[in-house]
Amino acid sequence: MTTLKDLGCYLKSYFYALRPALALLWLRQRGTPPPMDLPALLSAGVAPPAMAARIEALRQQKAATEADLTPRLPALDVFLAGVLEAPAPWPEPWDQAPASMMADRQFRRLLGL
Repeated sequence: MTTLKDLGCYLKSYFYALRPALALLWLRQRGTPPPMDLPALLSAGVAPPAMAARIEALRQQKAATEADLTPRLPALDVFLAGVLEAPAPWPEPWDQAPASMMADRQFRRLLGL
């Protein structure tokens, strides 16, 4: 009997795991809040170069269509499992005051105050 696992997975399923995995790598390497978008995480070099190239190729494939099934990618599966299995560090608190002040200024400017 053929199962969905045998057929592969949806491309977007990989990305549901990739962004948090790369964010965890960012936290482990830098200890600061990670960027929200995947391209910024990739360009920052948090993933090994060969894996980053594979992820970028997968991003290009997803840009064409995300509804299609893709064969399982064993190297990516191993990468994700390794990153997500390790305990996540607790980031040091960071000063949010500058961002809050900038947001307040922008809000006041939008209101014309």
